[in-house]
Amino acid sequence: EDGVITWEVIRDLFEPVAKDDYFMTILKIALDSYGILASSFKSSYGENNEEYMTGQRIYDSFKAKTLKNQFMGRRAGVDGEPLKKDLEQDGWKSQKYETRKEGIPNQNWFAVEAFVKKIDML
Repeated sequence: EDGVITWEVIRDLFEPVAKDDYFMTILKIALDSYGILASSFKSSYGENNEEYMTGQRIYDSFKAKTLKNQFMGRRAGVDGEPLKKDLEQDGWKSQKYETRKEGIPNQNWFAVEAFVKKIDML
């Protein structure tokens, strides 16, 4: 399958020659127990997003007073390292940010106005 090697393929290839090998034994246990061992963690990334927009589009739409979503998200919020790096390296223009119409659901979210002010101070 396009160069993808799965644990099942490794098991099937090596089982005839290394059936009683410790690694093979553990691999078989792990594959047989996948349902219980697999994490049930569900990432919350993107669940507050209404529309992905590039920083340039957010900025231009805000300035033109046509922006519908007045809040945006970036890991660690408006004063966090990721946004700081976006601004310092001019990556904010092409970076896609999560946006939403109302409310700040967590510390990663902030008003677009704060983003625009940071850009205007560059």
